[in-house]
Amino acid sequence: MEIRELAQREAQLTAQLSSLKLALSVVRESLQTKLEEAAEKDGTRQITVTLPDGNRVGTISLNEDTQKAIIANEKDWKDWVLKNHPSEIDSLFVREVKPAFQKLILGQIENSGKPEIHDPETGEISTIPGIEIQTVRRGTHSLRWKSDDSKTAARDSLTT
Repeated sequence: MEIRELAQREAQLTAQLSSLKLALSVVRESLQTKLEEAAEKDGTRQITVTLPDGNRVGTISLNEDTQKAIIANEKDWKDWVLKNHPSEIDSLFVREVKPAFQKLILGQIENSGKPEIHDPETGEISTIPGIEIQTVRRGTHSLRWKSDDSKTAARDSLTT
């Protein structure tokens, strides 16, 4: 396929995917509500998925909420432990780089593309240990629709 054909195909498939995601979201929400109502009414927690031709293709089950204890307020938690279980607290001396300085140095390194900085006063170039430059997000491309009608037209033009 040529570049224009690939671009057209991507636009078509992206439009179709967008429509499908929205439709799936609406159906899943409605089904969840119905499953919760059925479980409340008569204990039904599972339904067989059957296609119009009678072919059974699966089962959908209502799952319980998963609950997990988390620390939502670190200070309150530590204060409680300190008051009620002081032997469970470790007192540590911690050294941390000041966030503003770290941001400054990392910014300079990102701009130069090398793990080194230039001291403007001495002219010295220093390699900074412990710093690497890594690709954290691969380059990609994006599609912007001219309008919602463009999305619809692309979707409707799709032939699989």
